[in-house]
Amino acid sequence: DQSEMNIAILTTFQEFTPGYSLTGIVKDQARMLARHGHKVFLYVSEKYHGESFSDDVTLCKDIPFAHLKDYHSRSELTEDHKKTITDTSAMLIKTFRERGVQIAFTHDFIFTGWFMPYGQGCRMATASLLNVGWLHWIHSIPSVKSDWWQINEYGKTHKIVYPNWTDRTRVAEQYRGLDDHVRI
Repeated sequence: DQSEMNIAILTTFQEFTPGYSLTGIVKDQARMLARHGHKVFLYVSEKYHGESFSDDVTLCKDIPFAHLKDYHSRSELTEDHKKTITDTSAMLIKTFRERGVQIAFTHDFIFTGWFMPYGQGCRMATASLLNVGWLHWIHSIPSVKSDWWQINEYGKTHKIVYPNWTDRTRVAEQYRGLDDHVRI
């Protein structure tokens, strides 16, 4: 389908730091989607203090701020980060409905322990956002299984995006899913 879509790209960025490779990937993705006629909403931290973005991408300072922690398990979640999960879910439900978001890209939200509360917020929001397709970009292969790496818990509208076909099955296995859960 070549029609315009409303697409959200979710990050926790407070600025676009040139030394952090993911910022370039996100910028390119936002510009590419906008250039191809889509309405792009680039979500950043509510404490974003970085540069403005191009006029064809809407910068949304909506991601709840949290001091990040590298989690190894959901059982370690602090009360503050449990609140981050519910706040993220509520924000996504509200703003996605207001903006008519149809597709949401995340970057490492379901991969790193640092962003795990945000990924869990996306998972929680799914029950209220049944018409949103979720594409969770991971940029390297998981090595040790984590208890939140269970793609089936996220729902049928969630897929993992990984950069190469060779490791597709390995990524699916790490997320306790099937090859069909992974897009290249």
